[in-house]
Amino acid sequence: LRKLMAQSFVVLDQFNHSAFGTLTLEALGLGVPVITRIDEESMKSFFGQSPPVLNASTPEQIVNNIRELKMNQEFKEEISASSMEWMRNHHSVERFQELQIPVLMKLLEG
Repeated sequence: LRKLMAQSFVVLDQFNHSAFGTLTLEALGLGVPVITRIDEESMKSFFGQSPPVLNASTPEQIVNNIRELKMNQEFKEEISASSMEWMRNHHSVERFQELQIPVLMKLLEG
């Protein structure tokens, strides 16, 4: 699946809920633009920065986002680069260790 995703022009995730799943995270890590529906404020409060996805909740928004990616190569490249950077800064193993080790140490200390 990663091979196919890495070759994809864009990944469309879910549009019913304002959150993303593993598919979005995999695509972001590969630098593949993602169109999905998110609650940007919730993402900012949870991660410190909203992920660089193209937010859409209607068929028209989805089509417009695909069209923008298709017609503007520079925009697509910016999204790709910022996706990989966002993953390194907000969702990498190193970032989770940074967040979780202090919590685990407090639990161990009692």
